[in-house]
Amino acid sequence: ISDELGDNAQKVATVEALIHLAKMAKSAKNYTLEFKYLKQAEAFCEKFNLKKLLLKVYNEMQTFYLNQKKLQKENAAQVSTIFYRNISLYITSFFLIALFLVLRKLKNTNKELKTQNNIINEQKSELHELNATKNKFFSIVAHDLRSPLASLKSFSSVLVDHIDSIS
Repeated sequence: ISDELGDNAQKVATVEALIHLAKMAKSAKNYTLEFKYLKQAEAFCEKFNLKKLLLKVYNEMQTFYLNQKKLQKENAAQVSTIFYRNISLYITSFFLIALFLVLRKLKNTNKELKTQNNIINEQKSELHELNATKNKFFSIVAHDLRSPLASLKSFSSVLVDHIDSIS
């Protein structure tokens, strides 16, 4: 059996097993383990001078590096997306806080205005009451003074008309 497989059958099987393990690690998205298996396969091929398998290992490593670059680009895009999303969240949060503060200030101002309006309405009703009292007072005073003033006027006009006869 060993003649059919050749002198390097066990070595070839070892390298292929390492390549297969690297592929399994890649499917599990464990890229450090994938790289570790590929490096072991490369070292094994160089140690035993397995040129055909070394080429296969290098092809797998090239695929690994290309995938890493692709993942780095995707990661950079995700980082950029997350950065802009976070900026948007910060700006939105800032505006919401500012809106909340403005609304609270408006509510307090509105409350103060209502209080002042109530005071003004109370003063207005008190002023109407005082004005009505003043008008009533002047009406009474005018009525009470009309008779004595009319008498005084009549008496003074009689005096003026008859001043020559009195003296």
